[in-house]
Amino acid sequence: MLQNETNSEEEEGIWYTKLQKAKIKTFCKSYCETPRIHFLNTLKHKILQMDLSSKKVPFLEWIHCNSCYDLYVYKTRIFYLVAGCFHVLCVKCIRESHYKCAVCNKAARACEINNNMPPHLKNLFHPFANEDDMNIFAIVQFQQRHQQRFRNYLDRMNRSLKENKAVLLKRRDVAKTIYQQLRETRAERKQLEQRLLMVKKRYREMEEKKSNQSASHNESSKLLAHANDPRLNRPALLKSTGEQMSVNLSGLKGPRMPPPALFKPNVQNNSTAIASFMQQSESFVL
Repeated sequence: MLQNETNSEEEEGIWYTKLQKAKIKTFCKSYCETPRIHFLNTLKHKILQMDLSSKKVPFLEWIHCNSCYDLYVYKTRIFYLVAGCFHVLCVKCIRESHYKCAVCNKAARACEINNNMPPHLKNLFHPFANEDDMNIFAIVQFQQRHQQRFRNYLDRMNRSLKENKAVLLKRRDVAKTIYQQLRETRAERKQLEQRLLMVKKRYREMEEKKSNQSASHNESSKLLAHANDPRLNRPALLKSTGEQMSVNLSGLKGPRMPPPALFKPNVQNNSTAIASFMQQSESFVL
């Protein structure tokens, strides 16, 4: 009996837990799914009634120029759809390519992307291609092709960004090394400039000292030359020799030299004059 009661209680508990889980599951599903479906339906209804020329159009970030990759949602340029190849180009790229497709270089007509487009071209840019009158396969293929092109462009930009970032980090390290070397070079240059100023100062002092020594040496040599020059001492020499001659002459005895008149030649009394001169000279010597 006890075992049967326990088994019945366990079965009732299991059934109760299963029923509770089922109720909770249905409640959560109804609570979660209903608002989501309502939100998606409301968003779809709003998008279907939305103007493509609006600047706040969602799900249109993939519309871009296939040449310069400028985005349509920025509304900075007019975009065209080339009818032959179904490439999207901006007005700048069309003008630069002389009104040909800048991607495949085909001459074809282009249609401006706006609300006045033909319906079969306007449906290519529709966010939800699930209407009966739409060619869903062509629309999905067109949108996937452009989305893949834009994703490839973003991947290239990301790879280029990573490569440029790596190069930038390397160049930053090189720049730091060069800057450190520059600082060391500046410090060394400052020290060398200070040493150069000191050397120049000492050189000027040595030059001034040398010039002063040379000037004093020149003055002393001039004084010595002036003192030893016999031409400058000639009056004193003449004076001393004159004094010596006067002393020697004063020590001599006898008659002085006859006056110059006695030495004048006389033709008439030449013999007597010579004889008298001889006598006077003998007496002068004695």
